[in-house]
Amino acid sequence: MPLKNMLKTRKFKFVLAFIVIAISGLSIYNYILSTVHIRFTIKDISYADATSEYTFFNVKIEAANPTSFEVYTLSSTLTVSYTGIEIGTVEIPEGIVFKPNEHKVIDITLKVSNIKDLSDMFSDLLNNGYILLKAEGSLTAKVHIIFDIPVTMSISENVEFKLPSWPPISAEIVNVTHVEHNGNIVLKSMVKVKNNINISFSVLSANVYVKYHDSVVGKALLKSFIRLPAASTVTSIIDIVTNAKYSSSVSNLISEILSYESAQIQLKGNARVSIGDYLRFNVELEDIPVNVSSTFKVSLSAQLLDVEILPPGNKANLKLKVNINAFNPFKVPFNVTQILLTVYNESMHKVADVTVPYSVNWIIGNVSLTTNSQIEIPLDSLKWIIGKIVRNEPCHFIISNITANIEVYSIPVQVITNRLFTADISFNFAINPRIEIMELTILPPGNVFQVSLNVFPGLPDPYNVKLTIDEISFSIYWRSSLIKSETIPVNIVKEKGQKSFPIVSTIELPSDIAIEIIKSGLEEGYITLRIDNITVKIHLYEVELSVDIPSSIEYFLNFEYRVEVESIDTIILTGDTLTSVLTVNIEIPETYNVEALISNISFDVCSGGEKILRANASDIVVQHGGCSLVQVSVCSRIDDKILSKLLTKMLEGEKVKFTAVNVSFTLTIYDLKVDLTVPGNFSIEYGISFIEAKVIDACTADQPRVFKITIEVNIAGLQGVVTINSFEADVYNVSDYKIARVWRNEPFTYDSSKSSNALEVYMEPTPESLGEAVSKLLFQNPIEVKLKNVTFNFQVEDRIFGIEIPETGRIVVTSDISAEIRIGVADVAILDPGTRIKVNATVTLVPSKELSIQVLLKSASFTICYQSAGRELEYVTLYLNKRIMFRETTVTASFIMTITQQDAQDMANSLINYGQATFVAKNIIVSCLSNEVDFIVKIPDQKYTYKIPPFSVEVIKVDIVSIVISPPKVKLAVEVKLVNPTSFSVVLRSLEFDAYCHDHGTYLGHGSWSGYLTIHAKSSVTLTVSFDLTASGALHVVLYHQTENGWGLYVDVRNGVGVLQIYSLQVTVSFSKDKIWAEYP
Repeated sequence: MPLKNMLKTRKFKFVLAFIVIAISGLSIYNYILSTVHIRFTIKDISYADATSEYTFFNVKIEAANPTSFEVYTLSSTLTVSYTGIEIGTVEIPEGIVFKPNEHKVIDITLKVSNIKDLSDMFSDLLNNGYILLKAEGSLTAKVHIIFDIPVTMSISENVEFKLPSWPPISAEIVNVTHVEHNGNIVLKSMVKVKNNINISFSVLSANVYVKYHDSVVGKALLKSFIRLPAASTVTSIIDIVTNAKYSSSVSNLISEILSYESAQIQLKGNARVSIGDYLRFNVELEDIPVNVSSTFKVSLSAQLLDVEILPPGNKANLKLKVNINAFNPFKVPFNVTQILLTVYNESMHKVADVTVPYSVNWIIGNVSLTTNSQIEIPLDSLKWIIGKIVRNEPCHFIISNITANIEVYSIPVQVITNRLFTADISFNFAINPRIEIMELTILPPGNVFQVSLNVFPGLPDPYNVKLTIDEISFSIYWRSSLIKSETIPVNIVKEKGQKSFPIVSTIELPSDIAIEIIKSGLEEGYITLRIDNITVKIHLYEVELSVDIPSSIEYFLNFEYRVEVESIDTIILTGDTLTSVLTVNIEIPETYNVEALISNISFDVCSGGEKILRANASDIVVQHGGCSLVQVSVCSRIDDKILSKLLTKMLEGEKVKFTAVNVSFTLTIYDLKVDLTVPGNFSIEYGISFIEAKVIDACTADQPRVFKITIEVNIAGLQGVVTINSFEADVYNVSDYKIARVWRNEPFTYDSSKSSNALEVYMEPTPESLGEAVSKLLFQNPIEVKLKNVTFNFQVEDRIFGIEIPETGRIVVTSDISAEIRIGVADVAILDPGTRIKVNATVTLVPSKELSIQVLLKSASFTICYQSAGRELEYVTLYLNKRIMFRETTVTASFIMTITQQDAQDMANSLINYGQATFVAKNIIVSCLSNEVDFIVKIPDQKYTYKIPPFSVEVIKVDIVSIVISPPKVKLAVEVKLVNPTSFSVVLRSLEFDAYCHDHGTYLGHGSWSGYLTIHAKSSVTLTVSFDLTASGALHVVLYHQTENGWGLYVDVRNGVGVLQIYSLQVTVSFSKDKIWAEYP
């Protein structure tokens, strides 16, 4: 086909279009290849993991897509090098999508294999704070336009990593925990190390020099590894070693620290570092900074120990105890050789320049030292100091311009500072006068007082100071009124060791003021004097001072006297009077020191608001103070009404209060007479604390239902002797139930001085309430009762009068008579059908003493319990009907009870096999009758064990009945004795046992019997059981037990069991016996 025609065909046009498109696509692809590029920046590097071959780091990079295309990464590997040497590779993961012009932070892993170059890299990072890595390789990706276009980017890019903070490693010495000195000075220093990079690593060892201002001061040694987690701070201990050859640099360093509170050192050297478990390498350290800060604080205080003031008074040799409190975390001992300083007062006026030539070996902290210094003080400063002293104020000083020469392990250091320090100096030199009144004497005519004073100037004892006290002036105030101004010439030279000075002064007061003060003091018990406006004139060498004491002195003078009723010793009815002996205490303080007359002593004695009597005493002379006990015997007739009222209250259990009121007397001192009234009143309570009655004997009276009781009476609180002609009362218990009516118609005298007051009373009991009281008293339990409707008839000489009391207080009744009532078991029998039990019981009375009282024991009722079952079985009543005297007596009776089958089985087994049965009697009530009075006695629960020998099966003998040699055949006969010690018959239903050779332990055979054999109560029977031995048992006897006369052996009867029948009950008994001789013939 011609070319012209071919160009016009459709096929040619399609091919032409394809070629054009292909040429265009190739151009676009080349454009994409030349345009697409990913730029990287390292944001952070952190340790991830390690193996024995590789170390892995997490690298956080920021990747930028600067193009207008969307780029999708495919898996790629780039090599990483440092200073031209490849150290590892990174993997670019597939699937990271970068939108046009997008910056994205991604995490990749750096796989490191060249550890040596990693060492150089880490050293540069620590010393410079940055490193420059180079990433090379091909990064494959896909660019999405209309469809995905694969591209391969050639990467060769320098990537910088710069630490976010500087320095990478910083340190600070915060404390020196220990110092060693053995030629070298070794400071064990506590160091805070901060890791500012995001890679955790450990410093295994270090060998570095410590530099200060480019001069070496020593070496730092790491004793144990330091683990530094990423971006964190840890504390560790390093040793800083220095010695004398570095003394110049060390001296400058210490001087800077102490003078300016901080300094900086540098560490230079190498360290062995590990990252993870496998990566270990060396790093070079170039001037790692270490801060050394010192919060060096000093406070001073001083105490003046001694002073020698030199003429003309402004020079002194001082001995000071200086307390220095210095805080510095570096516990380095040093020796202070000299301190020069300037002292200022509070207003910053210069006081003195001081040189302290003192050598002290000192570890920073608290120290006390004593120093001697001679200083010259300007006169104005001296007056300022003395003013502080006399006002007892400490001196506050300010210290500056300090130059201290010290030695640290023979290294001289000079510390110069202009900082201000405060110092307090205390002086035991304050004048604190105190006056004690040693003696007060009233001189005629009564308004003149001679006062012996002891003056304490309050001057310090240890100071070697010549100080003269010329005079003391003061004013005396009473109740805010000036009563006297005094000036006492003293002219005392204070000598060392002298603390007080006696002074005698006479003060005269107007008579009216003297009487007013004395009366006020006596009535109020004290006076208070105020000594004020105190001025002391002194001179110290050539310096004269007039010192005003700003504070006043309150002086308390005890004027207390006492007039009080101490005790009412007795109240005794004698004749028609009530005699009371009252002890009155009159005390005059010794501070009066005067002979005084006390006259016209009188007071009223009252009780219950009524005046009983008026007491008067003789005049009393009290010399020079002291105490006088005056017994005032008051005898006064008391009418029947008042006496009855007092005794009634006491018998009703109330306390009778006696009060002394309207106490007055006259005090005469020389020409002064002072009438005084004792304020208030003086009381004492008197009464019956309790009444105790003990029953010591009893018998029946001549009339029915009446008993004669002998009791001992103790009325606590009633003093003296009281005679009672007769009395009658009803006795009630605490539950207000009447127990009895008691009376006595013959005179009875109660004397409190006697150890025992016994009397006989007649008693008619009330049966309904008597039993409980008798029960308690018989078993030594006290009871409380009260008396109602009480009538007393008193006789005083020929006068008879009565007292009626509705109700007394509680009376404790005890008994000297006790008794036991014992419930026992004499016999137990099992009756047909086995669940009926007959018990022969005993009731025994065991009194502590015999009484002439006949008692009818009517019955005893109680709940019976069988101990093994622990259940209440039956409530039973023993009908006794036995008259006995109140002496030891036993009464018997029986009862039958029906119990359950199980309880009967338990009881039968216990009686047969153990020979005992235990019973408990509860809620025991014994009904009694005496002298036509019915009463019951309640007895505590009792436990009784009935004991007999147990049922026995005894093997009496064993016989060989016959022997056949071939074939061997042997028959034995065993005779047993069955003994029944019980009070009921038993039937033997079966018996069986095993026989053994005693010598060889060979089983011989089994014997048994069954039938119906009755063993009657308290009897025995014998039974013979014959049986053939087993073949082996017979062979054993024939072969091994042939004797000269035939055969013989010792037999053991074991595992014996007998079955007994007791009506419907069945009991098994066991028996055995060893070594029973059997022979044939």
